[in-house]
Amino acid sequence: MRRLFYILALLIAANQSIAQWTSSRNGQTYTLSSLCVEVPEAVQCVASHQYRISQNLTLLGTDTLLLEADDEVVMVDSGVTITISGTLVTEGRMQHLLIQGDSTTSNFFEIRFEGATQNRLCKTHIRHGKHISLINSDILIDSCEFDHFSGHVVSFMNCHPVIQNSYFHDNQSCAIQSAVNTDGSPKILHNVFYNNVLSNTNNPQINLGPGTLDTIRIVGNRIEGVASNMSGGIGIMNMYNPGITNLLLKDNVITHNRYGYTQNGYRISSEILDNQFIDNNLEVNPNNGGSGVSIYGYDTTCTAKMRRNLITGNLWGVTAIYYHHLDMGTTSDYGYNLLYNNGNNSVDYELFNNANSELWAVGNYWGCDSEEAAEEVIFHQFDDASYGLVHYTPIYVPSSESVPDPFLTEINLVPNPVSNGYFTMENPTGEILKWQIFSSNGQRMMFGEAQPGTCRIVTKGLRPGVYFVQIQKANTFVTRKLVVQ
Repeated sequence: MRRLFYILALLIAANQSIAQWTSSRNGQTYTLSSLCVEVPEAVQCVASHQYRISQNLTLLGTDTLLLEADDEVVMVDSGVTITISGTLVTEGRMQHLLIQGDSTTSNFFEIRFEGATQNRLCKTHIRHGKHISLINSDILIDSCEFDHFSGHVVSFMNCHPVIQNSYFHDNQSCAIQSAVNTDGSPKILHNVFYNNVLSNTNNPQINLGPGTLDTIRIVGNRIEGVASNMSGGIGIMNMYNPGITNLLLKDNVITHNRYGYTQNGYRISSEILDNQFIDNNLEVNPNNGGSGVSIYGYDTTCTAKMRRNLITGNLWGVTAIYYHHLDMGTTSDYGYNLLYNNGNNSVDYELFNNANSELWAVGNYWGCDSEEAAEEVIFHQFDDASYGLVHYTPIYVPSSESVPDPFLTEINLVPNPVSNGYFTMENPTGEILKWQIFSSNGQRMMFGEAQPGTCRIVTKGLRPGVYFVQIQKANTFVTRKLVVQ
């Protein structure tokens, strides 16, 4: 009986070791400095503009927690949970606010948003956390930094967060994660993801379940792996077929992961445009992964449209598995994807159609300038009768002229040859043009955008030789020869 009482007393003591403060739910605005006065047992001021949170905090209803512009550091005790059902605002800040847990313990703190609205997390550096959970809570996360989390950094369900201009690095698990049995359509814009999934589990750095009718947008990010050979770049999965998942994957650089991008399941419709999938080759067994892009459909409602992507240095270029409807280019709408130097075991695999679905891949570059050579690196019905046929002719070679736009024909590069480290390009179209510089063997060396007027392009880093500058307006291209001396 005394032993039972002793155990019960320990449980009660453990439960009371982290007490809780709950807001008034009357529309009040709190700051850390005001909480130091109101609830000093929960929040303490340890130095000027520096605070410690030692109890669980819960913000309810219409109440607001305002992290002020001159707040500098917030230390959070082990095991503390900060729950926001009201509004958290961090803005007006010139420098980052540091919110940091105890690095000497594995019992890191957690931030939970539950049914919260109008939340803005800006210019905040959070480290040694467990999770930031978003449950029915839309939020703007802007210009933040997250590192050394023990779990998924941002996980969400039934909401549509905007995550932009932020830096996720050196975390044990995924940077962004959503559940496979809920939905949400985040906007993930212009972030850097570096060296995440350090636990070396089979997870990508961005790991998303099904979306809604609103489009998931993953645009302008850099996703780079370093230490984990099991960590992928981006994964989209819709296993339970609740609805259509729409995705725009555009202008991303995805490099040095186990794989670049994979979509898996039912009713996924993706546009994969203007991305770079480079050296995603950390998988030690090519039979288990290593694709730049992998489309794995459980039926033909798994669709993808690919245009103007660079795919090189992966164990496989593009793999299409089971069922799919993959459009890599048609006779009326060329793909202009560049696939070369993808392969394993001394064999080049630029495209592997490991399915019985037909696949259109017209107008792409396959690392060669002949249809016969392209056939050698495309695996389809001619290699195995059980595979679907790939329609890949005519092929595209970057140095060839495409159908010119009358405005594009007026564009000239001056000086040419280049001897002083830069050239200028006149853009008379009144629109933003995209440009790319390719080496003579088709390798993309540089790319960017040209505003209307005169655009100066620095060629530092280009070795002397012949290059081709491809200039794009909408779906039309013109190519100019460039000599660098």
